[in-house]
Amino acid sequence: MAKIELKVCPLCGGDEKESFAQKGDRQILRCKSCGLAYVDAQPGPDDLYVLYNERYFESEEFRGNTCIGYYAYVDERPLLLEHFGKKLNFIKNFKKKGRILDIGCGHGFFLEVAEKGRFEAKGVDVSSYAVEYAKKHGLDAFLGALSEAKFPDSSFDVVTIFETIEHFPNPLTELKEVFRILKPDGLVLITTPNENGYLRKFMRKNLFTYRHQEHLYFFSPKTMRNLLQRVGFEKIEFMPDQVRTYPLKHLLGGVKYYFKNPVLNKLANLAGAAPGPLRQLRVPFPLDTLVVYAFKPKGDRLE
Repeated sequence: MAKIELKVCPLCGGDEKESFAQKGDRQILRCKSCGLAYVDAQPGPDDLYVLYNERYFESEEFRGNTCIGYYAYVDERPLLLEHFGKKLNFIKNFKKKGRILDIGCGHGFFLEVAEKGRFEAKGVDVSSYAVEYAKKHGLDAFLGALSEAKFPDSSFDVVTIFETIEHFPNPLTELKEVFRILKPDGLVLITTPNENGYLRKFMRKNLFTYRHQEHLYFFSPKTMRNLLQRVGFEKIEFMPDQVRTYPLKHLLGGVKYYFKNPVLNKLANLAGAAPGPLRQLRVPFPLDTLVVYAFKPKGDRLE
């Protein structure tokens, strides 16, 4: 696998950095100028995108205690539809209808919700497995990176980026493309793990999100605001995320992945063998997610 070494900070161009965590062969650096945390050296896009196969979304099917993605993504569809419904309700505070693009759309569950909410919904994703699923269910999903979709200028009223910006090989370049395709006064809504939240303060360099091979960048409110401002967005606001619920069996699957401890794994296995209704019990779990929204100015001033 080819690695790309980053000579300077991808956000501010600073060349002074410090290493503060090592996860396997992944070195995580922090820019001394702007504070951005990122992986160096990084996999190339082709090496990165090959990760997002069926195993990534359905690790339970592969007895995947070490899978980097989701335990059983399709099984979570009812809970995800509920979660995305809350996100759409928030969007409707600003945009009642129009064209919406979901970047990293996966199986298209947010697209389902948006279409029912009277939006014309499109998605893009680099996972052929996920895009194929979305298309089979009648959803408009493009296979590839956003730049490859070649949408016209000012195409969308809203762009959503849920738990995806940390995967981008170059978030600054990606957001410039988002800015281009948004209409003036268009809305971007982003969620990503909070690199300066309570979990980071508690877990320090052992933060969950540092372990994912596909996570390349780790944003705090400060670095996210810096990123959005550099692109040209304005009226940048942060808000707490809604607490999500998960089936108990999915949380137990996460125990095996995150805590490679024989005692905890044994307890997880015992609980996983409990009767079906117990394993399907819905458990609220706060993920300490960073949620930010911003607007493209009415007068386009992309730098």
